[in-house]
Amino acid sequence: MFQKLIFAFLLSVISAACPNESYEWQNNCYFYQNISAVFADAESYCSSIGGHLASIHDGFTNSLLTQKGEQYFTENTNINFWIGLTNMVTQGNWAWMDGTLADFTDWRTGEPNNISSNLNCASLSLIDSRWQTNDCLNKKPYVCKVEKSLFDRTTTPFKKCSGNFTYFEATNSCYALFYPYWGGRSWSFGEELCQTFNGHLTSIHSYEEMEFVLHVAIPNSLANVYPWTGLYSPDENESWKWSDGSKVDYVRWAIGFPIDDSTRSCVYLSSGGYNNYLCDKTSSIVCKIKL
Repeated sequence: MFQKLIFAFLLSVISAACPNESYEWQNNCYFYQNISAVFADAESYCSSIGGHLASIHDGFTNSLLTQKGEQYFTENTNINFWIGLTNMVTQGNWAWMDGTLADFTDWRTGEPNNISSNLNCASLSLIDSRWQTNDCLNKKPYVCKVEKSLFDRTTTPFKKCSGNFTYFEATNSCYALFYPYWGGRSWSFGEELCQTFNGHLTSIHSYEEMEFVLHVAIPNSLANVYPWTGLYSPDENESWKWSDGSKVDYVRWAIGFPIDDSTRSCVYLSSGGYNNYLCDKTSSIVCKIKL
C-alpha cells in the first residue's frame, strides 16, 4: 500500500507536457492501448505517434508500468501486455525496439524460453511484473513510449509531420519507415497501411528524393533494409505506375533490373536503384504523405 501511495504521489506531481490520455515519467509519455494487436502492428502504431513499444531500464519503471496497466487494461482479458523487447531485429539477441541499451531485465524464472523458435517477443505480466516470451503473432494490449519533447510546445519547434514521419522540403511531403517484421509486409499490405495515414507507398521523382528515402527516412542502423515503393505494373511489366497516381518521371533501375518476369510486378528500393520483385514477398515499407 505504501509503495502504491508513493506511485500516486509521483504521478500527481509529474504532469506537464504529456497529452491527457497518457502519463509522464522520466521525460517520456506512456500511452496504454487497450485494443489487442500482434507485436508488429503494436510497434507500427507506436511508431506512427512518434515512439516505440516501451523500453524499460530500471525496476521502479517496471513496477510503475505494471501498476498503470492494472488501471488501463481492466476491459482486456489478457494478463500481460507487449513491451518493446524482441530478439527478431538482431537475430538471437534480445533488444529494445527503440534502440536503447538492454541494461535491465526482469525475466520470470525459466525465461527467456528459447525452446520454441516462435517465442520471440516479450510481454510484461500484470500479476507479478515479470517478463515472459510469447509468440509475436499473439494479440495483446500494449504500451507506447514517446519522448515528452515531442509534445512540449515551449521547447519543440513546429513540426510539419506528425508522429514518426520525417519532412522533406523539396517535395513538401512526410515519410516514415515501417519495418517488415515476422508478420510480413507484402506490397498490397504496405499500400493499405500507408492509406490509413492518408498517404501511399512512396513515389520518387528525383535523385534527391531517392537519396532522402534511402538515407534519411531509413535509419543508418537499418542500411540493409530495402523498402517497397509505390511503383508497380498493372499489365505484366509492360508499363509502370505509382500507387499515388503521380507521373512516372524519374526511373532508375538497379543493374540487371527490371527482370523480365511478369510475376515480379512490384518494386522495392535498394542503394542501386529500383528492383522489381514478387508482390507478396515480405519487405519494409516507406509511406509518403503529400501535404
